[in-house]
Amino acid sequence: MLKNSRGILGGRKLDDILQHDIARYGFTHALRIPIATQASRPQLTKSLQHAMSDTTAANIHPAAFNPPGVYCITLGYLELETPDRVKRVSQFLKDLMLDRTLSEIIKSKSTTLHSTAMLDSGPRVLKPLRVSVSGLESYSQPPSKLCRLYAPVVDSTELLASFVHAVRSEFASAGFVKLRPYDLRTPVPLHVQILGNNRLWTKEANAKPSILRKLPKEFVLFRKARFDIGDFYTKFQNMTWASEFPLERLCIGGMQRFDIIKDGRSIDRGYEELASVPLPGIKQSEEDPFLKHTEYAKIKRIILDNNNVADTRDIHAIRKEIQKLRKPKGSQL
Repeated sequence: MLKNSRGILGGRKLDDILQHDIARYGFTHALRIPIATQASRPQLTKSLQHAMSDTTAANIHPAAFNPPGVYCITLGYLELETPDRVKRVSQFLKDLMLDRTLSEIIKSKSTTLHSTAMLDSGPRVLKPLRVSVSGLESYSQPPSKLCRLYAPVVDSTELLASFVHAVRSEFASAGFVKLRPYDLRTPVPLHVQILGNNRLWTKEANAKPSILRKLPKEFVLFRKARFDIGDFYTKFQNMTWASEFPLERLCIGGMQRFDIIKDGRSIDRGYEELASVPLPGIKQSEEDPFLKHTEYAKIKRIILDNNNVADTRDIHAIRKEIQKLRKPKGSQL
């Protein structure tokens, strides 16, 4: 079974977990650099609380805001179909020479003042990659009801983009990360999702009666909830969420988000980590004190009724039932 410092994931066999995640997400794991660190978490938490309490956020459901624990730079997705591949990729991560990778990037950019500042004076010792989380961006203009806003991760040395691209390429060359044609044309997105409607659903008002008649009474059609976020975006588009903190580790984690429970209450959300290594300039550190004596609990998607939580049933099960009813006769399920 898949274990971490806070217990066993779901109490199921690893094979079952891997096959379930492939069927649901298309991948089993992701390669990430967490943004919530010991230095940044207090800043991110304070900034998020300030934004959520603003009058422009009054019509946005609180559950649409992502907590700091899920903020991360995603370098790529992995298909680890068997326990053997899980073991191999964990060892591959530990064998990476990240210091050498960053040193080569600095050397190639040695003509710029910013990159040479990454080396301590005297012996050539690497300094940590330091970043800030600042601003808001949207892939929809105007960002009225998309309900997805991202905060750019800003690197003053301009080394982070080259570093994550090099690391992703190493995993791709080893056959662990599968790059799509789109990935080859675009850099790794250096941002975190502040606001998202991924796990918020509302009842579908325009559902086809022919579908509804075939469904059991307890099932209804749903769509992702949307909110007017235009005023919120305008006010916080230049906000600094956290400034000048070091990135600490590169990790491989699961696809599912979990509530992080401490003393019986949820204090954050995050991903179950399979393995991790410190980034250049970071010594092997102990677990974040904030996460000590915590455990994971599964999150259920939230169904909204006039912006109030009406139900917490698992939407994935409902959608599977709907898909079965929509299949033409004679087709293979």
